[in-house]
Amino acid sequence: VGLQGRFDDASKIVPYNQWANRRYRALHPLLMADGSLVFGGQFAPLIRLSACGDMIWRQDGATFHHSVNADPDGGFWGPTFIEPSQVSTLDTFRDDALTHVDADGKLILQRSMAEILIRHGYSYVVYQHFSDDPLHMNDIQP
Repeated sequence: VGLQGRFDDASKIVPYNQWANRRYRALHPLLMADGSLVFGGQFAPLIRLSACGDMIWRQDGATFHHSVNADPDGGFWGPTFIEPSQVSTLDTFRDDALTHVDADGKLILQRSMAEILIRHGYSYVVYQHFSDDPLHMNDIQP
């Protein structure tokens, strides 16, 4: 699939030095009606392959993790990280975000879940205890 590229040692959260094509594990793949496959890995780009295994697109503008779900308009939603975080000074703070990618693989929305909670008066959920991973989103249902 060719996963090298943007992913280097710039992240304080994700250990990209452990990445290798031979060790890559696709998580929560979505089989589409046309036979194509949309998937990410743990802390990885979102990828769409054709039914023949050719890359259709790769969205590496965000670090996806856990599951990805399709929406009725042909787009995809998944949890990502915003780095560096705007809500914490910890280098390793996992600022989970709601992320929407359109059917062509273009990043169209990325919103910090912590910022949403803080804006609506729930900062205690984000800062309830000393943790660099207070929300740990695994799934977004469109």
